[in-house]
Amino acid sequence: MSAPDDGIESIIRRIVREEIDRAAAATLHGPAVDDRKLLYSVADVAAVTGMSAQYVRNDIRSGRLAAAQPSGSKYLIDRETASRYAIWLQAGRL
Repeated sequence: MSAPDDGIESIIRRIVREEIDRAAAATLHGPAVDDRKLLYSVADVAAVTGMSAQYVRNDIRSGRLAAAQPSGSKYLIDRETASRYAIWLQAGRL
């Protein structure tokens, strides 16, 4: 009866190993930023960083993330700034 447990255990081990490898690769290569876009919305930056849109807006208002409001309402963040912000968050906001 240990054979089914061995199968489940090996599946779980494989999944955990894949997740660890994926996390390590993200740390080495930085967050995935879409190189085709020049400007990002708050929602885009939130999706890339895994943070909420409100969290990103709070960082904009506090000056931790540079953003422009060309239309007067929506914030836009350039690609380089979004990438640096995502790496900064990943490093623990140091």
